[in-house]
Amino acid sequence: MTVLELLNSLKKDAERYVAQGDASVKRNRHMNELAEAEGIDQRHIEAILVDFINNIAGRYGIDYALYTIDIRVRLESEVVQ
Repeated sequence: MTVLELLNSLKKDAERYVAQGDASVKRNRHMNELAEAEGIDQRHIEAILVDFINNIAGRYGIDYALYTIDIRVRLESEVVQ
């Protein structure tokens, strides 16, 4: 697998994960330090996913230029179907 194939795969994974990120983080609260009363903002989930993928790309000298809208578009198109 090339680095670009890995990044594209991570992007697809992020597109699938982003809609359930809030529930996933809450369900796995025993693995993080968030208090039960703390809310999780969807924009923050999207921003962290995008930043993480872009960070991996940068480590390999690739300007992947992934934006939060790029992982949100698939989510919106799936809702229509």
